[in-house]
Amino acid sequence: ATRVLFSSTQNGQPTLQQITASGGAGAAGFVNYTNTDPLSEYDPALSQDGQWLAWISDVDGLALTVASTSDMGRSSTLFFGAVSPKHPTWRPDGSEIAFAGSDGSLYTVPVDTSGTDPVFGSESTIYDSSVYDFAADNPSYSPDGNQVTFDDGLGQLYTMSSFGDEAPVALITDPYTTGYDPSWSQTPGDDRIAFSGYYNGASINQILGVAPDGSGTITVLGEGTGTEPSWGTDGVIAYNNAGTIRTIDTAAVPGDTPAIDGQSGYAPSYVQRGVSAFSADFFCCGESTQTDIMLEQQAGLSVSAAGGIVGGSTTQASLDNLRLTLYYQCPDSPEWSVLGLALEPTGFTGVGTPDAQALFDQTFDESQLCGGAGGGTVSGVLSDFFSSAPLPDKPGYNPVVQSTGVSNSTQGPVASIVAPAQDATFFDWQAIALQGEGTNSHLQQLADPNLAWSIDGIGASGTGSTVDRAPLPAGDYTVRLTVTDPVTNLTAEDSRLIHVVADSDHDGLSDVFENGQGCFPAGASTNGDSINLDSDGDGITDGQDPTPCVADAAQYHPTVKFEPTTLNVPSQGTYVAMGVRQDNGTPSLASVMPGSVRIQSITGIPLVGPSTPVTKQVSAEDFSVNRGWGVLGTAGTNQVAGAIFDRQLLIAYIKSTFKMNQTLTITLTGTSSVPAWTFSGSGTTTIKKDR
Repeated sequence: ATRVLFSSTQNGQPTLQQITASGGAGAAGFVNYTNTDPLSEYDPALSQDGQWLAWISDVDGLALTVASTSDMGRSSTLFFGAVSPKHPTWRPDGSEIAFAGSDGSLYTVPVDTSGTDPVFGSESTIYDSSVYDFAADNPSYSPDGNQVTFDDGLGQLYTMSSFGDEAPVALITDPYTTGYDPSWSQTPGDDRIAFSGYYNGASINQILGVAPDGSGTITVLGEGTGTEPSWGTDGVIAYNNAGTIRTIDTAAVPGDTPAIDGQSGYAPSYVQRGVSAFSADFFCCGESTQTDIMLEQQAGLSVSAAGGIVGGSTTQASLDNLRLTLYYQCPDSPEWSVLGLALEPTGFTGVGTPDAQALFDQTFDESQLCGGAGGGTVSGVLSDFFSSAPLPDKPGYNPVVQSTGVSNSTQGPVASIVAPAQDATFFDWQAIALQGEGTNSHLQQLADPNLAWSIDGIGASGTGSTVDRAPLPAGDYTVRLTVTDPVTNLTAEDSRLIHVVADSDHDGLSDVFENGQGCFPAGASTNGDSINLDSDGDGITDGQDPTPCVADAAQYHPTVKFEPTTLNVPSQGTYVAMGVRQDNGTPSLASVMPGSVRIQSITGIPLVGPSTPVTKQVSAEDFSVNRGWGVLGTAGTNQVAGAIFDRQLLIAYIKSTFKMNQTLTITLTGTSSVPAWTFSGSGTTTIKKDR
């Protein structure tokens, strides 16, 4: 007998049969995370996502230790290193830990937390105390991870590259101020470094802040005494006040004090409200004292759910493909937010029977929901591994979930327009080919009657995967494809914006283009009725000629010059100027329309659409008149024109897209009014690695 083996996504209809939610915002509390008699653990350091905790343990000599915050110390990984480590700190992206050594040097070690247990790499020395003749201690990363700050134990703070390729830079210039225990702010918009010290000859240790640019600018962050500051991501600084953990809220939000405030302990590690740790001493083992790490535990929102597959396989392998997406709605709010996306089953029941179910048990930090007020409604959608759960109030979402908290996983279809492309342009005498497809939730193609085309302002345009639409009058139109799943009656839609331009003489050149060419015959849109029209006789047809009224288009060589010539990351200032130089002066740059000047591409990567941040030209109104588009020189001579762009948006885009120390080619385009022509030129700029 012939046997055919195949795979299928059709496991039947996933259905969520039960969901319960319980819990409340409650008050945060601290638990003894390590609690390992008779060992001592100290110097806690939380990763910025709150998922991992590093500390120093006195097991078999001092060791750097890392474990998951959810594991409560049951499984940890030790790293002993070349010297006894102390005062660890996480790189903000969680990829490595920096620590001080007993020899006064600074080290980094990579940490891979992608698996079940963390894995350490090989340590690297980034600061060698024998080279600079002073010790380093208490390192802290900058928010981008490219720098560290530290103290020398003698009252001075320094910054340096976290890669160890630059000499340290001293931060305190006031001879009457000392600094220890630096902590670089992780709060967006505030790049200061907090530290403890004696300010300008004061007699008490205060929590102070210093600018990281080496200017020596110091501010007082807290009243009274304090040491060991830890600056989190939400504007809060936790610090040790004579054995009691206190906080400073630099954002000054009334009544928004984190629960860590007032606890007995020292060496706090603070990330955000609800995510913190500190060291505390405990009596143990007779007369001795051990130090353990206290970890903040937030009262959580507990959600349990169960669901199965109707009319499908009940094996564990099939149930394991189910995914639960949870939504949360705050009281008196119409909006739904995603609470948990594509959650995997935590267990199974009744495997192999018609009543087989996948179980889901999840706990969430409710302090992050509804401003910590609690309450609200939890809803869920169950889908198979190959389908995505729709958002509430979107096509394909079953609204029964809003009243019962339980929904079946009926998924909406998917609509996809293949042609025309977004922003495609047609002439008013051309037929427009509409092509698309629709699939149901199991990725099956839907038949033609389930695909309906329409054009805004025109109405219905036919049904089916391929439709030829008659020509449209000049204008902008939105083409829509609506797909209906005949089984569920759910619909989905895809759309495209297209442009239709007038071409009265059907020669392939738009009326606007022809009317804009001063060299064309008067009477304008009947200029030969030929797509091969070559008005200037240079062998280039008008449709492909950027200057169809000029016989030798090759004589114009626009080039782009950038000011400043090098864009550093990060970079100060609000704008960057790009000047376009045009030799031989005709057509005149004076006629270039400022609003048309944009960045077309960076190193060949096109920037498409007006929503791309760096394509926005900063207008003259945003700054001064002198910073708008301007021209030097007169017609017939060399000319230089300039445009202003938002520096920070440009740098943010470059930093997220390209590598540091990369030489980039930025191409500008622009349009002139009379005669109509376009220019493009390229210039280079080097983005240096930020410090």
